[in-house]
Amino acid sequence: MPKQMEAKPDTTMMWKDEFLRVWEQEYQTTLKVLKAYPEDKGDLRPHEKLRTARELVWGFTNGETWMLNGIMSGNFMGGERVDPPSTMREIIDNFEKVHSDAIMKVRRMNQSDLNKMVNFFIGPGKLGNVKVTDLLGMMVMDQIHHRGQMSVYLRIAGGKVPSIYGPTADEPWM
Repeated sequence: MPKQMEAKPDTTMMWKDEFLRVWEQEYQTTLKVLKAYPEDKGDLRPHEKLRTARELVWGFTNGETWMLNGIMSGNFMGGERVDPPSTMREIIDNFEKVHSDAIMKVRRMNQSDLNKMVNFFIGPGKLGNVKVTDLLGMMVMDQIHHRGQMSVYLRIAGGKVPSIYGPTADEPWM
């Protein structure tokens, strides 16, 4: 498992502050992409093996919920699958609420919580001990990964792709 932002025991709380800053920055960028998506194109499925746009966006909400619930409970198995709401706006509104709750959960974590080891997936059909800080970093990387997918859906749907880390064809900087 990649070590995104490894926390040393004596610097864990500084790590948390930096993590929260980066997570919020990436979240705001993700919201910009999601809000640019055309409301009437939620059922777009670019390929038979891919999710619809609504399903992909719903994954942002489910991803944060699943990860933080798993960290808190120590159990990442199971969980009920819930179908996405019928509109992109409802899904984005839900994501905003879930993210706000998730931020508060991480803010309340102390050094012991962050340095705890939990049983998590480390390969196909394989579980192993993973540090909570690594899981939190992975959660943000997963959001970035799916945001990249969403930017492709956005282009296919005829939307305008906003600046993410630099200019785009729709949002040039010069």
